[in-house]
Amino acid sequence: MRGQSLRSSDEQPSKNAKQLAFSRSVLGYRVPMADSQIIVSARSIRRGALLVFALLSACSGGDGTTGQVVEIGRCDDFDPLRRPLFGDTHIHTALSFDANVRGTRLGPEGAYRYARGEPIGIQPYDVDGTPLRTIQRGRPLDFVMLSDHAEFLGTVVQCNEPSKPGYTDPSCELYRTDPFTAFTTFGLLVSAPPSNVAYPSLCGEDAAACIDDGLDVWRSSIEAANAANDSSSACEFTALIGYEWTGNPATNNLHRNVVFRGDVVPEQAIGYFDEPHIEGLWERLREDCIDRDQGCDALTIPHNPNLSNGHFFEQLDRNGAPFDETYGRERAFMEPVIEIYQHKGDSECLPGQSSSDELCGFEKLPFSNFGEITLNVRGEPAPRDFVRDALGEGMKLQAKIGVNPFKHGIIASTDTHISAPGGADERSYPGHSNVGVGPTSTELPPGLLDNPFNSPGGLA
Repeated sequence: MRGQSLRSSDEQPSKNAKQLAFSRSVLGYRVPMADSQIIVSARSIRRGALLVFALLSACSGGDGTTGQVVEIGRCDDFDPLRRPLFGDTHIHTALSFDANVRGTRLGPEGAYRYARGEPIGIQPYDVDGTPLRTIQRGRPLDFVMLSDHAEFLGTVVQCNEPSKPGYTDPSCELYRTDPFTAFTTFGLLVSAPPSNVAYPSLCGEDAAACIDDGLDVWRSSIEAANAANDSSSACEFTALIGYEWTGNPATNNLHRNVVFRGDVVPEQAIGYFDEPHIEGLWERLREDCIDRDQGCDALTIPHNPNLSNGHFFEQLDRNGAPFDETYGRERAFMEPVIEIYQHKGDSECLPGQSSSDELCGFEKLPFSNFGEITLNVRGEPAPRDFVRDALGEGMKLQAKIGVNPFKHGIIASTDTHISAPGGADERSYPGHSNVGVGPTSTELPPGLLDNPFNSPGGLA
């Protein structure tokens, strides 16, 4: 349920194919799950209870909405020891630019319907607007967290609403008329180096138009999550509030999904354009949330790291200095769990690298970063992009600086871009990226509408 401590327990995670055990009470709210499990120890419950007790006086978030810290144990079927729950913490809807330009029309409400077991229609749509495909989960999820890209929440509005000042900008015209080129053009903005990152020029002076619209979209996303969340004692479904920070310098994936404990959240979803270093994101989350003593708590979940070209676990801070104890403790505090598998491949280990384990060949992509995927140029994945290697490096750092910044619990998710949380069934996999299907497509192409190297992903 919402309200439980986000960080706790020293139990060790295990993995069985795509069903991943997450053994730290990280998503602790009701953390419903479905093809994996969160194991909550008695120690974590006690820590969570103390945290909730300390925050009971909180009543409002930075966005001006009423926040409520929910008491642990309020659910009818609450179990203080362990209970397997299943969900997805990496989901994109029509609010994300890269889903929007590929024809995704369903927003948060549609994603929540699908997560709860209802059928949804997805692209392409015919000339009358009728979806040509319908998908449905075999069983409802227990929880989801929508993770739309923070950087373009306002840009999507500017390019799609004729009344907006950016609508007639050439880049917005490209967005509407040539979505495949726009996908690359806008994607390059989040691939700029941190020293040269900026909002799209269509956003106007000080990027005010996009920032203001982004604030409205973020508020609507919060409202949709609150509406979908079951706050009764039945606790049948939990909608966690969150977004994706999309740092992608030189097309090397450094993305993080930001998840909040409850509905006391900052007024802005901080993206790469606002804070181009992960340390800056952590600082803003402390300033706007964790350290405000208003009942807000958050953590960042590292995106499947297999496409960072060796940079995700690079042991240098934003100034190029080696990790020290201060950095290590902050990273360990903010990132107690990592996404090890999703539809863009597995990030556990490489065959023949740190292990002779034959299962290291599971769902490996033949690319080292997003640029190679876009250009369809095959490369060699970097060994240090994989979690098993990072766990060993973390133990070395423990001996060197006194703290292990890579001591991660493990989850999987989908990274769906069609508003389909938990759409991980291989037998009915529709493709999560809709490669080849743009917003103007009115016919259903034959075959899989996705990169054939991708897979359905997994669950948290």
